[in-house]
Amino acid sequence: MVNGLSCIIHKTMDTIDLNTDHYVSSHVLSVVLKGTLNIETYYEEERFCVNQNQLVFIPKGRYMISDVLPENGEFEAVFYFFEENIINEFLTKINPVKTLGPTPSLLLEYAENIRIFTESILKVYTEKANKEVVKLKLLELLYLIYHSPQQNHLIQILLSLNTRKKRNLEGLMLENFDKPLSVEDYAFLAGRSISSFNRDFQRKFEIPPKKWIIQKRLEKAVELLTDTNLNIAQISLEVGYENVSYFINLFGKQFGVSPKQFLLKKRADKLLNQY
Repeated sequence: MVNGLSCIIHKTMDTIDLNTDHYVSSHVLSVVLKGTLNIETYYEEERFCVNQNQLVFIPKGRYMISDVLPENGEFEAVFYFFEENIINEFLTKINPVKTLGPTPSLLLEYAENIRIFTESILKVYTEKANKEVVKLKLLELLYLIYHSPQQNHLIQILLSLNTRKKRNLEGLMLENFDKPLSVEDYAFLAGRSISSFNRDFQRKFEIPPKKWIIQKRLEKAVELLTDTNLNIAQISLEVGYENVSYFINLFGKQFGVSPKQFLLKKRADKLLNQY
């Protein structure tokens, strides 16, 4: 069930999947139905072990590593992804009183009403649903949690979403330039608006962020082409480009040859140097 970055995803697996990197581009409420989901975030240093019939709310902008551990050969989960406009619409409707308090736990109880709601989603929506239905169902889930003993807990979580920690820009970018993220994603990860991110970036690196990211990724691509046996598609992923054609086009514009031509020339030069 998909409406832009708001969606409901039903995931099943029968094999162990370890150390998988994710950038969370929308807020997500994860419900584990079978097996275990381990999550560790990079910068907040949060660790969650979500077992069967448990759920966790992961805010947008987290970069994390996850382990999927099937139980008796089965892992099953439902992921509810919320774009900010849905969260904001919900908060506007309930108009909660803003209070200062400690950072809330992101673990929530998998109450009976949420279980019934999740089971109904899986039974009824077996084919692609209308976009408006997706939005309504996500709002319905928030209201179900709101009209429960978890009301205050939910409000604390949602109100804390706008509190973002400003991170060291240089360290963040040097560590993550090869991740498949947009400039907007990097800005959010850095705890800045787009305008302040661009301004701070230009001041620090003396170059626009998009141009700097391309340069760093292509420099790494050259290193991988020179020093490894990875193929072009693998290198494209390693430097942050899921679209291989786009990577090849950027590489050609920068160096005047395609990655394959570059690789063949390197191999030919190496052979010549042996004689």
